[in-house]
Amino acid sequence: MGLALVVTIVYHDYSDTRPDLTLLRDSLRAFDLQVLCPVGSVAGEVAQRGAFVAMGNTSEEAAALVRGRLQRGVESDGTFKRVNGTGYVAPRDGAYKRAQACGVDVSEWLVETFGGLGERLVRDLQEAGEYKSNKLTAAEYDETTWSARTWLSFVYQRLSVAVHKAVAREVQLALGFSAAADPRGARE
Repeated sequence: MGLALVVTIVYHDYSDTRPDLTLLRDSLRAFDLQVLCPVGSVAGEVAQRGAFVAMGNTSEEAAALVRGRLQRGVESDGTFKRVNGTGYVAPRDGAYKRAQACGVDVSEWLVETFGGLGERLVRDLQEAGEYKSNKLTAAEYDETTWSARTWLSFVYQRLSVAVHKAVAREVQLALGFSAAADPRGARE
């Protein structure tokens, strides 16, 4: 059973949203990277769930953005209460509603701005690591540091650096700072 990457140019056939990665294995899978902040931008609206549950402030939001959310209860039940599972939850269409209707297996890959990785992303990376026998290729081995001698540790490091650079760039742009580069040839 071989893996084949599908060029995402053809996503219009099954989706209104361009996935970050598509994979054709037994069926078509679409992956959408969501980078969310567990704290948020409004201090008074920070959910306390994140202090007690891993990815508690971001995982449900990422899933709803990508895959949507089914309605639970009716409005007269009042607000949803996590303690006993009662109350109303409003339905929400995800960005990949049409893709799901076409039979595409859609997954959100969640990364928190402070470095946390969502359950689905970790599971998919572990599956890929098993496929690669968790071994680095010669080129990957030459590119990695002494601290990453397995494929998974190498990928986790690369993902962490890429996300943190992207988040830092967003902060830089939001604050209106100019970009400075090391004239001695620092590479991107």
